[in-house]
Amino acid sequence: MILVAGLMPRMKDYVRRESDVSGILNQPLWSNMDVERRQDLIAQSHDEMAFWTLPDDFLLAVLGHLPTRELFTARLVCRRFRDLCLHRQLWKTRSLANDLFGSVSVDFGLRRAVLSLAPCLRRLSLSPGHCIRLAPFVPSVSQLNIDLAFYGEGQEITCDNAQDFINLVQRLSSLGGLTELGFCLALENPNSLLVQALLKTIYTISGLQSLFIGGEIPLAADISVDVKVEPSLKKINYRSLGDDACERVPFIGSLLKAHASTLEEVIVELHDVPLSPLQGSKKLRSLTIFPHEELPLLVDCPNLSTIEIVYSDRWVYPAGTIEFFRRAVSLRSVTFTCPVRDSLAPLVALAGSKAAKRVWMLDIFATSPDVITLLGISLYKFPSLRRLTFQGKVTDDFLRAVDPAATPNLTSLALDVCHDGSPCAHSWLHGPAIQDLFARNPRLGLHIENWYGKYGRDCSCRWCSWGCHSKLVEPKGGFSADYI
Repeated sequence: MILVAGLMPRMKDYVRRESDVSGILNQPLWSNMDVERRQDLIAQSHDEMAFWTLPDDFLLAVLGHLPTRELFTARLVCRRFRDLCLHRQLWKTRSLANDLFGSVSVDFGLRRAVLSLAPCLRRLSLSPGHCIRLAPFVPSVSQLNIDLAFYGEGQEITCDNAQDFINLVQRLSSLGGLTELGFCLALENPNSLLVQALLKTIYTISGLQSLFIGGEIPLAADISVDVKVEPSLKKINYRSLGDDACERVPFIGSLLKAHASTLEEVIVELHDVPLSPLQGSKKLRSLTIFPHEELPLLVDCPNLSTIEIVYSDRWVYPAGTIEFFRRAVSLRSVTFTCPVRDSLAPLVALAGSKAAKRVWMLDIFATSPDVITLLGISLYKFPSLRRLTFQGKVTDDFLRAVDPAATPNLTSLALDVCHDGSPCAHSWLHGPAIQDLFARNPRLGLHIENWYGKYGRDCSCRWCSWGCHSKLVEPKGGFSADYI
């Protein structure tokens, strides 16, 4: 009862805030309420409004502010609250997570209470060990993640816990509403009957829209050709966490074929993956992949605007990748790593394409000094460029090439690694090349992602000695910052 007594003032405080005219009108739960009814409620004096006479939709808006544990405490207030606190409106946006990034972890008891009573959840993150204990209680869930934040030992799906994971996914699939699924695999026998059952369970989830799979061992198993599903996936993300990138993963090819008509974003870190199922796709918007010979098949995808060529240890790009850049029409955001041999080929092909004049984001990693020279010369071919990231040695000649006459829309320049010939980040930032850059481009923001060279205590230049970019230990005048 002490908890309840402490909760009531807090509830009434929420009510007072929600009773404000602007607050009420902005509540989505009130959007369908009769206008005259809202005006009557607003017109009432706050002091005279009886807390218990508030309509359900108003109380739901108030209860939505409470943390999960206090929401359960509020059920003890009265019979009306007992039912309202389990309303779907309150739970369809709530999440339970094990990870330490974003969502607050909860103890096992509260987690079990939520899963036993809540009618639904937006996102649920479990460790593999929790699958077997909590599977019978899990309600309808939109997003299921198996501890993706850690990628550590004990967080993957193994042969020991795969059956528990299968049971959990089958239960959620039968309840309906599961749209996002993510997990990591560490399977000793990737072609076993258990693995085949796991893949079939995933493959046959009705209405699944987003799938993340991380793996260290290649999946040799595949889906039987007689298994038919309705296409629904919008995003596939297969991240290779080991040495399986060069191996063939038939299951990914089956997913691409089955969901080609609905896929919008494809992230596949595999060298050997068929792209023919995506040929001519009208939905495909974004592709992340290793250099690939079949990329020209996707030139005619009208909405493919984002491409990322993942770093590869191959010395040269396949001819098909260069041809794709040369023939590209719809690209707007391009990221690639220049190969060791013929390092200029991707940039030359892209700069000469029809897409160049519409590209607004360009991210390039290069080790050859010739690339930065070519980039400076080619900037005028990218008049729509707003964000440019270059990871490699930067020259003063390149900085002089960054000019509104060539790139009138450029507002962000991000540089990674060290400047060629400058021993210190501070002296370079205060040097004439950077000062001239800012003078010519008053709207430009410069971001130094990483600096591998002398810095701070390791440098004796006048800027480092002065400490103009040192950490502020004792902020003064109410101003606080990490670095200036």
